[in-house]
Amino acid sequence: MDRTDDAGDNNRIGTRTTRRRTLRGPETRRNSSVDPGGLRFARTEAGLLLTFIGVLGVLNQGVLVGRLARRVEEARLATAGAVLLLCSLGALPFAPVIGRAVSGGRTAFLTPDLLALLVVLAGLSLGNSLLNVSLSTLVSAAASAATQGSAFGIAQGAGSLGRTVGPPAMAALYAAAGFQSPFLAGALLLVVVVVIVARIATQRAVESRSGTA
Repeated sequence: MDRTDDAGDNNRIGTRTTRRRTLRGPETRRNSSVDPGGLRFARTEAGLLLTFIGVLGVLNQGVLVGRLARRVEEARLATAGAVLLLCSLGALPFAPVIGRAVSGGRTAFLTPDLLALLVVLAGLSLGNSLLNVSLSTLVSAAASAATQGSAFGIAQGAGSLGRTVGPPAMAALYAAAGFQSPFLAGALLLVVVVVIVARIATQRAVESRSGTA
């Protein structure tokens, strides 16, 4: 009789323990992963990727973009940056799939999906640097000496508005349509930017040819 009671108690304890583990499982996975339905990188890996983007941003804006600006007209740089940013945003949510499709193996340190993501993030950082620096130069060149202050104020205000409205809007889109949707929406918005800066670059090229003719 005592053995039967002990076995029943052990079964009930095991059942409760299994239930607790089952309930804790999803919570543990949510805490250890940034997005179980997305790229599936842990918090440490996500932090290293953000550091990678920050270091590239410093190198791009501090070294590379300045040298390019002295050799390439700013409207062309802005167009190149917008196109690169558009392509990188569109490819970012599919970087692991691209990496596995292109590469058949892995190295000692990098998996194909992580390597593809690093390449996409490098393009994202370079495109953002090219576009931001070139747009500032275009604003300065388009405004007269008397209106440069107000022109820069409007440009800064527009940027602040985008940084204020953009994150909650993209978060709502993320919740409604999945983790790919904010990147694809950003890529679609950049189509408008590409068209505008490409027209400016074309207009400046025509004016340059007319001035030298």
